[in-house]
Amino acid sequence: MLFVQQAQRVRARCAQHFQRVFAHADFIATPSMPVVAPLAARAALRSGESSVTTTVKLMTYTLPANFLGYPAVTVPVGVCPDTGAPVGLQVMGRYWQEASLLHVAAVLEAMGDGLPRPPRAVQRMLNETE
Repeated sequence: MLFVQQAQRVRARCAQHFQRVFAHADFIATPSMPVVAPLAARAALRSGESSVTTTVKLMTYTLPANFLGYPAVTVPVGVCPDTGAPVGLQVMGRYWQEASLLHVAAVLEAMGDGLPRPPRAVQRMLNETE
């Protein structure tokens, strides 16, 4: 029970910080991930892959929205020139402002129509895992 109480205090403190930011801003934009998505090992395509270290690193920017319950969306903004992996921009909005957030995402996505897209091989691989 002590762990749960401590987690609730941490969440409340984090929420206060974000509420202060949202008092002055409608949205918060961050990279979707702090690094380009690592390539999956071939064996992982069949059975999956789990690395807590990698997962925690990849969730750096998405964790606050999930932890605090803020609406957020990721918009593709290009590709990594080395791997062809997609690169995204995360936009977080205020509570109950999902419509405004989706509007911003649609505008950003429309602005990126001329940006490079992942090569077809990457798109096929992503679709095969669905």
